[in-house]
Amino acid sequence: MPALEICDTRYREYVFKAVDNIADNSSSARYVLGAPHPISSVGDFRRIQVELWADGKLLDQGWGSNAMDDPLIAVAWLANRLNRDGAQLNAGDIVLTGGLTRGYRAQRNQMFKASFGALGDVTLYFR
Repeated sequence: MPALEICDTRYREYVFKAVDNIADNSSSARYVLGAPHPISSVGDFRRIQVELWADGKLLDQGWGSNAMDDPLIAVAWLANRLNRDGAQLNAGDIVLTGGLTRGYRAQRNQMFKASFGALGDVTLYFR
């Protein structure tokens, strides 16, 4: 599924070290999911391009490869780590594989849209 993550960090201007970000649960607050797609219909996850828009203005572009070189590698890493710790991913679990663009500050009454090409769009509105 395409997704937009809503960050809520305590770090000004998103300036922090990786260890701080991990300790802060990656500054994750919420997420919005788009329509699901069978994994077999996606193709090369590294080549998925995303465009991030705010109020009709293009803010940023990214690629699937921005998530540990391949979002599937990120999921495999998590599954292996959980297995090592005696846990597992279960059917229906939501896994956010990592940001494909940098984060942007949202303002009241602002609309964001992430376009993932053939995977579709995800839109959210801040009240």
